[in-house]
Amino acid sequence: MENTNPRFSHYNQSECIQYLLDAAALCAKPNNESLATPLEALVQGNTKLVQAFKKDKKSNITKLLTLYDQRRDDAVVCLRMCAQAYTNHYDAETREAARIVLNTIDKYGKSLHKLNYQSETSVLSNLYTDCTSEPVASAVAKIHMSDVVEEKKTANDLFNETYLARVEESAAKDQVATGELVQEAIANYRHLVTFIEAYNTINPDGGYDTLLKQLSELAAKYNGLITTNETKEEVEEETQA
Repeated sequence: MENTNPRFSHYNQSECIQYLLDAAALCAKPNNESLATPLEALVQGNTKLVQAFKKDKKSNITKLLTLYDQRRDDAVVCLRMCAQAYTNHYDAETREAARIVLNTIDKYGKSLHKLNYQSETSVLSNLYTDCTSEPVASAVAKIHMSDVVEEKKTANDLFNETYLARVEESAAKDQVATGELVQEAIANYRHLVTFIEAYNTINPDGGYDTLLKQLSELAAKYNGLITTNETKEEVEEETQA
């Protein structure tokens, strides 16, 4: 059976970090000296990454980002769920208005709250323009969702302003971005896996195949999270594992 690779570009930062920590722990269990060097590189990279991530989480700006992101998520989910519910309304005109609103949302996707930060900001901005232009604006009013549309815009604007403030803050600190440390740790992980695969070829009875299967199962577990938690802090990478 072909091994499953972690889809790092679809994990948010906390999921990516936890996967790398779990993978390092799995590789350390056999206590195999042949993996000592690449495993140590992964462990050291993980340590730096965790420290940087903790510092970032302590930032007041990061806390505000989380708050505003949740606000806009709640608003767009509310808008879509209510529009969908109104498609079952007894009144024909109300049902048609609900369908107009629902189709307007769904042309961007059915899970806008799962988009990454930048994509969601752009999509919600475009959706607001749609929802305040006819005939959608009248349809929104018909299903009593005008206030939710305005809340979505307010939260999205606050999020965007705060996001830009965080970018400026990070630049001013002149620190290595957490994202760069993530990329370094991912590279260390892939280097380690390459070692395991090579030793498995040389020594099929050395237990390396079992370790590869365990890493594959771990990746499958984390990949399964993607359907319920799409990228918020997307880990950009040049190539997929």
